[in-house]
Amino acid sequence: MSLRVKLPSEGLVPPEMVLWAGGSSRLAAIFFNRGITSQEEIEHILNPLARPEPDLSSYPPLAQAVARIEAALAKGEKVAVYGDYDVDGITATALLVTALERLGAEADWHIPHRFSEGYGMHSGRVRALAEAGVNLIITCDCGISNHAEIELAGKLGMDVVVTDHHLPPPELPAAAAVLNLKLLPPGHPSRDLPGVGTAFVLARELLRRQGQEADDLLDLVALGVIADVVPLLGHSRQLYVRGLPLLQQAERPGLAALFAAAGLQPGLVDEEKLAFQIAPRINAAGRLDTGSIGVKLLLAGDAAAAEPLAQELNCLNILRKELGTRILEDIEVEDQAVIAYNPDWHQGVIGIAAGQISSRYQVPAILMTAGGDGNIVGSCRSPEGIDIYKVLTACSEHLLKFGGHPAAAGFSLTGEKLESFCQAARQAIAREMEGWTRPELAADLVVQAGDITPDLVAELSALAPCGEGNPRPLLFCRGLAVKSIRPAGSGNILTLGDRWRSFAAGFWEGGPAPEPGGSIGGVFTVAQDYYRGEKSVMATLKAWWPGDEPPVVLVPGFRYEDMRGLPWRHVLREFPHGAVYREGSKWQEHPGNTRVNIEPAAVLVLLTPPPSLAVLRQILAFADPETVVLGFSPDEPRDFLPDFLGALKYILNRQGGIVPLSPLAAALAQTEETVLAALRLLAESGIIDFELIEGRLILAKGAGTAIKAGPRRDRLRLLLEETAAFKKWLYKANLEEIKKIKV
Repeated sequence: MSLRVKLPSEGLVPPEMVLWAGGSSRLAAIFFNRGITSQEEIEHILNPLARPEPDLSSYPPLAQAVARIEAALAKGEKVAVYGDYDVDGITATALLVTALERLGAEADWHIPHRFSEGYGMHSGRVRALAEAGVNLIITCDCGISNHAEIELAGKLGMDVVVTDHHLPPPELPAAAAVLNLKLLPPGHPSRDLPGVGTAFVLARELLRRQGQEADDLLDLVALGVIADVVPLLGHSRQLYVRGLPLLQQAERPGLAALFAAAGLQPGLVDEEKLAFQIAPRINAAGRLDTGSIGVKLLLAGDAAAAEPLAQELNCLNILRKELGTRILEDIEVEDQAVIAYNPDWHQGVIGIAAGQISSRYQVPAILMTAGGDGNIVGSCRSPEGIDIYKVLTACSEHLLKFGGHPAAAGFSLTGEKLESFCQAARQAIAREMEGWTRPELAADLVVQAGDITPDLVAELSALAPCGEGNPRPLLFCRGLAVKSIRPAGSGNILTLGDRWRSFAAGFWEGGPAPEPGGSIGGVFTVAQDYYRGEKSVMATLKAWWPGDEPPVVLVPGFRYEDMRGLPWRHVLREFPHGAVYREGSKWQEHPGNTRVNIEPAAVLVLLTPPPSLAVLRQILAFADPETVVLGFSPDEPRDFLPDFLGALKYILNRQGGIVPLSPLAAALAQTEETVLAALRLLAESGIIDFELIEGRLILAKGAGTAIKAGPRRDRLRLLLEETAAFKKWLYKANLEEIKKIKV
């Protein structure tokens, strides 16, 4: 199968590393397997506050920025902070405004609108600030590439102090000062500070020179450090560790209100809750409305002002998730890439959706929608090892503009260029993916099922905070018994363990989950969980495989036996020990497996043709065979809707109206997309109501009796025709064509 797992070393760890790791052989093994072997590196991760923070007070750009701002304060000049619409820019803006007001400044602030102004400084806004009487603009989390806008500000009588953390261009803008810590020497501990960290360095120096403290601003820094996914090492690690207690105390009214809106206990807030529950709520404002809501929340002086803003962010985040879900429902995952355009998608959400598609299916994703200026805008994401920026560069003749980096990029184009761009992008992606293999999962530590206890989690918690540059330890375990499984959210909760111990594990990675009663190997992370005050372990399963040892390389190719058209009994006599795949109602009483429970085997016998290329790949990946037997006959035409209605009647009468989507699709020998299309048609006709909650269908009988004609029925017919065409191709295709199919 296509999973790649790098196993950790199980050899001896140097004894001095155990001492440096506080006597923990497990922590020492993790450091050893990560290549962290110096005492200084280990001690910094385990105790980042043991050494002083870097002193930047004599750094010339900082001194220049301080001098210009102090001059503005002395003259009573009007100052404006120019931020960005993400969490880093929002926290940096709130931090600088707070510091400037403490210093007696008349401080205004502005967060650009994502769609009408875009990232960075906007010439129209620069003119508006000049008309408002602003004398000095201080940027945060932007400005380093705004040469033209900074030049315009100068012509309008304003100075600009740039504070930014993005990579500086070869020529710096002509600002009064440019504070960008990326200009520090490589390896400097402050070089990777985010925008809010850079703003804090400036604010702390300004306040220090006036005999004031800045430490109460570290809650904003800690939030921005996590949200901007900078390496949790060096100076960023120190500032986060110092700021986390302030977040947990939640004395800032805006954060207290946001924690409450998210249902979080402040004292239990950590880097994971900040990344997945708090940051998305603040980011939702910039994606769907205006990031100014986030700044107002963080600057709110009391609960009465903060709570409505927190609820507004909560509602925007719910809407963001709904819009993203709609996009994902519209998407059909293709062979090498997802390239799709829909003018009804929301511009602020396509980037998130592209990231989810790319992460889950490990393919490049390019999503496009209508822009506000009449053109088309797009956002793209790609898995590790595929340079999506290089893809856009190869297609640049079709684009108005583009920008980004190897993993994420954005672009715009005219409607006339849409078709030619899509064709060029597919060709460029195909070239980029030649020889590409999925990134490997590098396990950090070998454990036994009995090791998974709260004590282990407590021991590993010494590595916190975990994130970019210092991820949660990935544990490798053999011989895990799958004791139970239940749908939850967008995945499943499993009970894993051995004869004596059990622990819960969430599996959210997409693809089939393991079946109860089997034994698997897996890699997973662990965290502390609390229920009614009692500690337990919650694991997150990143990958699993039947048996003990993972498949560590991609399948180089299969040997095929072509027995298409022969009686199925003859096929099974020839290959009596093969793993049998069969789907469809007429095959349910025959021995064999479907796509959801196929197991590894040296020989895989396909008694029925899979409904799509994606399902075929899934089967091949999980069976991981040496030989594939094509043992199916022409697919017998059946009227899908009567079979489907019969299945739904059984589910309503015998299963309480609840069924997982994947097994239902397998029982019908159709794709999940086809099943959902049929459900939407029946729901529109009033025959049935349904909800899809985290992979599980919840059905209820409706009052309707007749199936309506219209677009939904046409869509279902098209999907059924596509499935029939694929099965027909698989039966008639030359064997050499089938051999070209890659997992």
